Amino acid sequence: FSQNKKELQEKKAQIEKDIEYTNKLLEKTKKNKEKSFSYLNTLNKQTENRESLLQMLNIEISLIAKQITKTKISISENLFKIKTEEEELKELEQDYAKMIYYAYKKKHAYNNWIFIFSSKSFNQAYKRLKYLKQYTEHQKKQAEKIVQTKQELLIKIKNLENQKNKLQKD
Repeated sequence: FSQNKKELQEKKAQIEKDIEYTNKLLEKTKKNKEKSFSYLNTLNKQTENRESLLQMLNIEISLIAKQITKTKISISENLFKIKTEEEELKELEQDYAKMIYYAYKKKHAYNNWIFIFSSKSFNQAYKRLKYLKQYTEHQKKQAEKIVQTKQELLIKIKNLENQKNKLQKD
């Protein structure tokens, strides 16, 4: 009986040691568990932040794509305007060339004076003189308009090239 009692006490002591050991392990596990939960929560938060960042980047990409589309449309419209203005400029130059050609052909100083003095009245002579001055002014305005239109076209073309270069850099 004493041997059994001794064995039982030893077993009891061993079991108590085991219980104490398992309690220590449980405490460690509990601490590790708390650390693991904290780590898991941090990982979840980081994942949420990265998803938010991805959403913001997607929004930014779509905004940039819209801006690029608008810029391309603007460039196309400007190119169309430039082509139209170039055609108008060609017409102006052709009209001006015809006007200068006819003026040269008929422009002898004495022809203008004959035109004025062949009038039937002083009033008609005055109107003819006024007409010749207006015609000369019209020629000057046409020449100025051609030069101005060329300058505006050059500026527009330069602006379009700048926009194109800017888009290519971005």
